[in-house]
Amino acid sequence: MGQSETKDSKVPLQTFTADVEEIGDIQSHQFGNVQIVRDKKTGQEFYRKKIVLQKKEAFDAQLLYYYTRLNTHHPSLINVVGYTSQEEKAFCSEQYKIFLYLDSLHRDMETELQERIKNKDFISEIELQLLSQHLISILAEFQKKGVYHGDICPASIFVTDEAYKLCDPTFESQGGSNAIAQAILLGGGRALLAPELLKQVPNQDFEIKTNKYKADVYSLGATLLSLATLIRSEDLYNYEQGTIDFALLDSRLKQIEGLYSPVFNHFLRDLLTFEESKRPDFIQLVDKLSMEESLRFIFEKKNGASVSKVPYVRIAKTLTVVPEVVQQGTYNPENFSNQQRQSSPKKIFS
Repeated sequence: MGQSETKDSKVPLQTFTADVEEIGDIQSHQFGNVQIVRDKKTGQEFYRKKIVLQKKEAFDAQLLYYYTRLNTHHPSLINVVGYTSQEEKAFCSEQYKIFLYLDSLHRDMETELQERIKNKDFISEIELQLLSQHLISILAEFQKKGVYHGDICPASIFVTDEAYKLCDPTFESQGGSNAIAQAILLGGGRALLAPELLKQVPNQDFEIKTNKYKADVYSLGATLLSLATLIRSEDLYNYEQGTIDFALLDSRLKQIEGLYSPVFNHFLRDLLTFEESKRPDFIQLVDKLSMEESLRFIFEKKNGASVSKVPYVRIAKTLTVVPEVVQQGTYNPENFSNQQRQSSPKKIFS
């Protein structure tokens, strides 16, 4: 495969050159229909996702974004391995195809949640801590660059032996639409919206006018609540009326007080703060997590043991490398430049 470029952006049309064989198709919660392929030489497996576009401008923008993402590496972000592309012309119509190659991550927290609900197998506090740390680390870096996620939920989080990884919404089966768009167009679905965004759903107001990062914080809180209680948070929402059942929410939070430490329960309540002005953003949460870790140590030392009632099963390595590689904007190809940037690792969590 050659290294030809798009006419306008000078971005390579092909960056993936491995000779692969198809293993099979899967229906992913997050990516929709994808193929699993294997490198014939190394044996490494990848997800291959096909993206079909009708306009040249959209095609160039997508390639530019994926080319930039090739150089964006973070331990808590799903990596782009490469891509190929092709242009098809027939009569008066044009069609552009991109084949995107991604890390092959077979287990997401949606699957994990379904299995744990079935087996009544609660997640340990330390795992919820690690999940929070890994996601807040990448989301704080995105916030510094003016980037928000827009659709945090169990299906957007993948788990490996080393880290919890967040999926870029651009790769999703919904085509990069945020949670408020899904709530309006799909009648709710899995959208875990902040109260200020939920109010917009009955009016079919797609524009996010409030603090996008604090809205993501609330979605993270609703996700953690699902994982901690083993009860899906979607039933807290009335999308038609644009309201949340706060009595039921408070009942859920009280339900886990006997399972997890007061420090974790306080942290979760902070994420689920109703008033946006009083809710922390991700940059504030980085400092807050460090402080709460110290409080946890003091509390457990005073009590002589861990206060979490859920047995610890599996621990992932805490990864701390946070490169500054995110450009200004949202997860939208038009907001990313063609610069290849690498920076020194920065430690966030000690």
